[in-house]
Amino acid sequence: MALSNLLEEEGYSPRRIDTEAKVSLDEVEGNYKITKIELSPEASVPDIEKGVFLEQARAAKDNCPVSQALTGTEITLEADLSPRD
Repeated sequence: MALSNLLEEEGYSPRRIDTEAKVSLDEVEGNYKITKIELSPEASVPDIEKGVFLEQARAAKDNCPVSQALTGTEITLEADLSPRD
């Protein structure tokens, strides 16, 4: 949702955004903790350059309320922009 909102604010209208999140749950000092989250958004956004899309995806990851709530957990991002439909 954060990525969609940022794109809309910048004047882009995403046709679709699909995001896969891989969560690593590991035992740390006898307790299970989320130790890493790998985000992989893939989107179709008309009239956007890949660099701009990647900047917006990074900004969404850094400013997302969920990402901020999980401060201390490594969150990575590998974004992909689909060829124009």
